[in-house]
Amino acid sequence: MQTKIGIGCSTYNRPEVLSLWKEHISKYTLCNPSLITIYIADDSQERKGIAFRKNECLKALQDCDYIFLFDDDCFPIKAGWMNFFIDIHRQTNQHHFLYLKQSSTIKKTGQNLSTNIYDNCGGCFMFLTKEVLQKVGGFCKDYGVYGYEHAGYSERIYKAGLNSMGKYLCPEGAGEYIYSMDYDHHLDYHKKINFKPSMIKEIENIPLYLQSNMQFFHRDIQTIYQPL
Repeated sequence: MQTKIGIGCSTYNRPEVLSLWKEHISKYTLCNPSLITIYIADDSQERKGIAFRKNECLKALQDCDYIFLFDDDCFPIKAGWMNFFIDIHRQTNQHHFLYLKQSSTIKKTGQNLSTNIYDNCGGCFMFLTKEVLQKVGGFCKDYGVYGYEHAGYSERIYKAGLNSMGKYLCPEGAGEYIYSMDYDHHLDYHKKINFKPSMIKEIENIPLYLQSNMQFFHRDIQTIYQPL
């Protein structure tokens, strides 16, 4: 049986950014319609938030063996990016990876089997296996338009026994394959468009952000499975 791969993207009111995402997906992905499904969830017309739109992607891609979820300002920059994450999954038996880098709020705490372990996360890129959807379901939508939904989701995956090495994992070398305007804004890709990384503003407001989301986070992780 051939492996089915799903690629999802959540976007909001940034057509130039989305166009750049499509350009890089097309350039670095072998798009066989029978094996690869691409789905874009656009929040621009009816604002329902990140968790809702990422669940929309997961619904559309739930029959896939491996799922890659992107924000529109994060994209592949090198051929072989899908196999890179799938191979690390098979080597480590971890079912969920993120693209993470150290920042003022995200710190690397260790490494195991070429996989870096962090103490916090962002949601610009996620790798998931079908087992994640079967055991954990989707994102909790209680956070509203924007919240701590990525951390809650990763925590539930960890509690389900699908990521024994840690809650927030990123394979060593992921930066060779994935670019994020939030983490990598010092590089050249963002210069093609008029774009200021959202992470800069979020870091400035992190204390208020954490305080307002923590109540939802603690409620989120009490129930491992959340229906799509």
